[in-house]
Amino acid sequence: MKLPDYFSSALKAMRERKLRTILTLLGIVIGPATMVSLSATMLGFNSSINHQISKLGASTLLVMPSSGHTLTVDDADALVLLDHVKRSVPFYLFRGIVPSGGQPYEVNIFAIDSDSLFDIVRGMKVAKGTIPDPSDTSSTLVGWLVAHPEDPTKPSYEIGDVVTVSIPVSTGMNPKYKTRSFVVVGIMEEFGPAFFLNPDNALFVPFEAGRSIKGGSAVSGIVVQADDVAHVDTVEGEIREAYAGTVEVYSIKVLLNVVNSILSGINFLTMSVASVSLLVAFVGIMTTMFTSVVERTREIGLLKALGFTSNEILGLFLSEAAITGLLGGVLGAVVGVVVAYARVYMRGPYNIGEGFVVVTKITPVFTPENIAFAIALAFLVGIAAGLIPAYRASRMEPVKALRYE
Repeated sequence: MKLPDYFSSALKAMRERKLRTILTLLGIVIGPATMVSLSATMLGFNSSINHQISKLGASTLLVMPSSGHTLTVDDADALVLLDHVKRSVPFYLFRGIVPSGGQPYEVNIFAIDSDSLFDIVRGMKVAKGTIPDPSDTSSTLVGWLVAHPEDPTKPSYEIGDVVTVSIPVSTGMNPKYKTRSFVVVGIMEEFGPAFFLNPDNALFVPFEAGRSIKGGSAVSGIVVQADDVAHVDTVEGEIREAYAGTVEVYSIKVLLNVVNSILSGINFLTMSVASVSLLVAFVGIMTTMFTSVVERTREIGLLKALGFTSNEILGLFLSEAAITGLLGGVLGAVVGVVVAYARVYMRGPYNIGEGFVVVTKITPVFTPENIAFAIALAFLVGIAAGLIPAYRASRMEPVKALRYE
């Protein structure tokens, strides 16, 4: 028999047992679908996290207070004097509540030196208007989604409009709020998430406006930029030594490495769990093939009586198992793509530890290698599951097989 003959015979046998074939394929589909979907989602998540972290630049460090310690503008002035420090910028970060026609919604209020902001977060641009003057504490530059909300119940803003926000100044059963109004002098271009901040859903105000809201000398944190990526570790060590554990220092370069390491481990774990589902496919194919051998015992005897060799019988049943696995793998890959895209806009926030919350949007990333691997694995599972039943069929004696009832 030629190779095409094996496949045509296998397809004919599968068509004659349509219901059983469909049920077997459904059992196979789960494994490749899970593998393709999870791998694409994890690659998309990895790409999204790396993209938004990299917007701050690998030479950037975030210095945040801890252990009851506070940071002030004087600390920023002191940090810029360290070796290999290019820039040290204090900032305030608040949560603000904006009234609307529907439910009030939250925005971030980011108070920082405007010129430094555009150097720290790369690619940010003003779509309309201007940047607030550093001394104008009543002006704001608003994010794209604040000015053009997706929810029609939320107010939209144009240049010259006034946006009013309520800022929590205390927590508990009866939280207190401080209400501030800002004139919109500029609107940002749509940008997307940038690590711990989503510029599209934020108000950017001058640093002095943040000081007047916060009161006192304490700032939310300090952004430090090293003069070169090679000096990041040195600068981080100097800051930690200077503050002796009273601050947390987050290196963007280190965070990238940690996130990649964590996501690689999660990806390996999820793929391992997904591969277990292939065991179900293995048992399903083997059961189907054993049943097929029993049902076709007389046919096997007739084929052997007509001169078919044991190897040809082995090939007939093995090709059926292989095609079943291949079809299941292809269908599983298609289902995996559909499932992954069904969640194409998964939104955070995602807590990646140490108090940092990443707001992100994930688009699944498919690679030919991952899809081919899932299909090939299902194909190999089909062959492996069909080996024993096919071998048993090939060893049948023609006389006994023809007598089988």
